[in-house]
Amino acid sequence: MIISLALLKYYGLDVIPHVIIYGIIFALLPDIDMIIWLKKDDWRINKWAHEHREHFLHYPLFYLPTVTLILWSCQNYFYIILFIYCSLWHFLHDSFGLGWGLKWLFPISDKWYKFFAAKHDKKNIRFLTTWTSEELIMEVEKRGDDNWHKKKKSYIT
Repeated sequence: MIISLALLKYYGLDVIPHVIIYGIIFALLPDIDMIIWLKKDDWRINKWAHEHREHFLHYPLFYLPTVTLILWSCQNYFYIILFIYCSLWHFLHDSFGLGWGLKWLFPISDKWYKFFAAKHDKKNIRFLTTWTSEELIMEVEKRGDDNWHKKKKSYIT
């Protein structure tokens, strides 16, 4: 919503409700696969919830160009810019705070990337932490919490 309002202001446009709705849709679109993941797991959220990020909707190098090309056909560059900014905001959000990050460079690299996290302990926080898929499984087994979504502060650091 904030990105929609900022773009409208930048282009000198009045607040347009459908632009705000598109911004919200674009920002949430990568998580549509969470519904499939939850259904597969009997609607339970647990320490493996990050697995919904194992699909192309959470691979920025694949997702952004693919959907941008699809939107290009509508010839409305405002919505392309809105899509790119909202999607990048979503991916940055998934790379901070909760969760284990994203595969930012997939298919070039299969590593997970997370900002301001510790790799094997909670003390040595780095600007950028990376995990291979195997390391991530071990970390989730060791430090993951099945009730992370019920706690106020459940950030994985």
